[in-house]
Parts: sequence; structure tokens; C-alpha cells
Amino acid sequence: LGGELVVARIDTKGNVLWTARTGIDRFSLQQILPGNDACAFVGTRPPIPNKLGEPLVVLVNNVTGKVTTETLWR
Repeated sequence: LGGELVVARIDTKGNVLWTARTGIDRFSLQQILPGNDACAFVGTRPPIPNKLGEPLVVLVNNVTGKVTTETLWR
């Protein structure tokens, strides 16, 4: 059942321009925050037995697909 959230950008002809792995468990995605330059995804990493999932904010650049990940644990 586990799996990682992957996002992609596709042009008007259906060609994939880029794909990006977010590192977020696909069932724990909590928010998608769209923006002009990047989209932000909020959720937790896939679970590890006997541990809490690490909460993340992941920014994906809309032009390049570059991923920037920040933890919400401090």
C-alpha cells in the first residue's frame, strides 16, 4: 500500500517535461499550495516501523521540477 507522491509537468501535447519525487507518503499528503513559481506539498515521509513519520514541506519548481525539502521538526 505504501508509495511516494510523485508529481509531473506535462505539455499541451501530452509529453512529460519533468517528474519529481517528493519524499512524501502518498496517503499522508495534507496540503497542496499552488504558486506561480513553485508548488508546495505538506505531508509526512513514508512510515518506518516504531517511529513517527517526519513532517515535511516540499517545494517543487514549476519550470525545472527541482525539489527542495524542509523538515517541520525543529
